[in-house]
Amino acid sequence: MHTRHRTNPGSAHRSPLGSVDGVTFHLMRHGEEHLIRSVVEASSPASRFQRFHTPVPVVPARLVSALSRVAPGEREIVVALLRGRAVGQAEWTRTEDPYPRAEIAALVADAHQGHGIGRALVARVAERAWGAGLREAVLYVRPENRKVRQALGRRGAITVADTCVLPLRALRPHPVVRWEGAVPRPRTSDGHLCARN
Repeated sequence: MHTRHRTNPGSAHRSPLGSVDGVTFHLMRHGEEHLIRSVVEASSPASRFQRFHTPVPVVPARLVSALSRVAPGEREIVVALLRGRAVGQAEWTRTEDPYPRAEIAALVADAHQGHGIGRALVARVAERAWGAGLREAVLYVRPENRKVRQALGRRGAITVADTCVLPLRALRPHPVVRWEGAVPRPRTSDGHLCARN
């Protein structure tokens, strides 16, 4: 007789990403889609809209599958766990358009917002992207999300419309907020420089 043991991502397989006020951080692996589903389902329609820039009234399986895709060195996901339950997630994805940089996004369940979980998640994925050789981050933040845009601005972000570009090291733990050399201007999706405000 064989007994199946369920793995709790918050225990034996916890990644060495540290903890903050009882929240542990787990580097997601293939087959852990339930962690993403838990975070998205625990988030309000307003939070989902801020994250996905489109209404997401229901959580389709294809969305969870796409959000759960991991590829070491190209796309990684860190999940925040509180007492073994996923309460937030952040990801970085290598993008080459218009040049190599890390696209970063995060979502924290509404009941756990405002406690530094999002900031800690972003710091951890920024550290992972830095380790993969990237040096610049891009985040897409809606204009009405003033709190996040102001926080990024304090770290040196240049913002045009919903695109925030900043040195990746500014998001890492203990950031040094300073561009090396000239401050790069954001580019449009076709690679042209954006007009200055």
